[in-house]
Amino acid sequence: MTREQKFTQFRRKQIAELRPYVPGDDLEGVSVAPADTIAGSPKLGDMIARNPKNHEDLWLVAAQYFSDNFEPVPALTAGEEAGGVKVKALEWKRYRNGDAYAVTPFGDVYTAYAGGYWRITKQGKAGKFIRAGFDVASAQAAAQADYENSVLSVIEPTPSPIVDDAMVERAAKPIYQTICEALRDFGIAEDVVANDPEVASSAHITAVAVLNAALSGAREGGGNALD
Repeated sequence: MTREQKFTQFRRKQIAELRPYVPGDDLEGVSVAPADTIAGSPKLGDMIARNPKNHEDLWLVAAQYFSDNFEPVPALTAGEEAGGVKVKALEWKRYRNGDAYAVTPFGDVYTAYAGGYWRITKQGKAGKFIRAGFDVASAQAAAQADYENSVLSVIEPTPSPIVDDAMVERAAKPIYQTICEALRDFGIAEDVVANDPEVASSAHITAVAVLNAALSGAREGGGNALD
């Protein structure tokens, strides 16, 4: 490819997986662009990215590029992956020099620092500092993401009930019978309903349609049309 070729802008569709680079990390197998090496990478603030579909595919993301182009996945997305569960946001309180802290319901303390670092203190033991960005907001977002992941990791979504064709047929039967009775009220004899394929099919289709409408209403309203 020559430098004269025109570049076109694209928007990424997938969620990236990254972790902070820690000085002293073994970077064997991690691709580092020559331009980043010239700029001084790997260095504090850089991130290590991995391919979500191939965890052996690793590369370094420079700190400034990460700050300009990435942000933590919001809580709603994480919640959707856990069957619609949303983790309550941490309640942050400010203290010295613009730093902030939040106490979880479990007694753990997250601290976000103005310089972009964060850490968690569990049972009085402070964890290591982790670089998330260059300001307290980045540190708070990373701490929130860590908290959500910890909570969601112990939640197992309840499988949705499977509504198969047999269940629909059984549930539609009383509706079908009601329709047949209504047809008889209009002078259509029982044997015609039972023996005329066109009438019987129409009644059956109507019954299933009524049931599907009821099921849709139950799903939207949180009820159960089969009760």
